[in-house]
Amino acid sequence: MIERIVDLWEEPCDARCITTNGTIKRANQLVMGAGTAGQAQGKFSRFPVVAGLAVSLHGNHVFPFSPEELREPSIFGEGYKETAKWLITFPVKHHWYEIADIELIERSAHELMHVIDRLDLEKVLLPRPGCGKGLLSWDIVRPVLSPILDDRVWVINKE
Repeated sequence: MIERIVDLWEEPCDARCITTNGTIKRANQLVMGAGTAGQAQGKFSRFPVVAGLAVSLHGNHVFPFSPEELREPSIFGEGYKETAKWLITFPVKHHWYEIADIELIERSAHELMHVIDRLDLEKVLLPRPGCGKGLLSWDIVRPVLSPILDDRVWVINKE
């Protein structure tokens, strides 16, 4: 893995990972109120519905979505222009109100590498998982991710 200080939404890439939880609310919507999930919901209004359906059907796992399947058509034009080919959920919590689960982060990292291989991606941005709203320290998360993620994954921080 490569560590960089870049903006998740500005850096060109093949995919952007969105850290998520496994909590489903009304109408099978995934809870996406804060952090990168909240930002993604603001850019892709269908994200909570599409991701919620995936989690409802298959569990709290890594799922890739194309921006086209996440954006609702608008009579006001394009709005936000996505430059990545994929948005990928990266579960860090089982429930939105919990702290991040390091074992779930480890499993998500393995699943992410399978998605990267399957989709033949070259550059994937991953915000430090579990280190924002998940309340974990990067000193705890980094040693878990380092042996799993290769240099196609940029673990990013915006400091």
